[in-house]
Amino acid sequence: MTGSTSLKDYQKAPWSAGTYNSVAGSTVIASELLLEAVEVLPGHRVLDAACGSGNATVGAARRFADVVGLEQLPFPDDHFDVVLSAFGAMFASDQRRTGAELLRVCKPDGRVGLASWTAGGALGRLFDIAARYLPPTPGVPSRSSPTWLPAR
Repeated sequence: MTGSTSLKDYQKAPWSAGTYNSVAGSTVIASELLLEAVEVLPGHRVLDAACGSGNATVGAARRFADVVGLEQLPFPDDHFDVVLSAFGAMFASDQRRTGAELLRVCKPDGRVGLASWTAGGALGRLFDIAARYLPPTPGVPSRSSPTWLPAR
């Protein structure tokens, strides 16, 4: 990856090459369950970080929340009642920093909810197989890296 190519650009190429709608469609139910788990209510100020197709963003709007879906966080501390990421933050190159940012913009009495594919699930195993044959993504820690955060 060159200095002018961002991680986002690097990841965008393979995700754009296929039919992302089939992947996004498979996350609708998980996004709805995430919204229920964090109890998004009318009037809540909600951030859907790394929103991708916007399944959680749209679901929060249907619940009459004041929702923003984006990938960068130009917001002050303690700004949102609920902070979400449905299958987005898991792709961050620096997961500790990403987690810290999600917590920073969430009110102290707010809720943070994440939906992620797990290392032991079908897509986690697929990523493991792909990693055997593809070069590592520049700037992204591998599971053998001390900065990789294991599934809990």
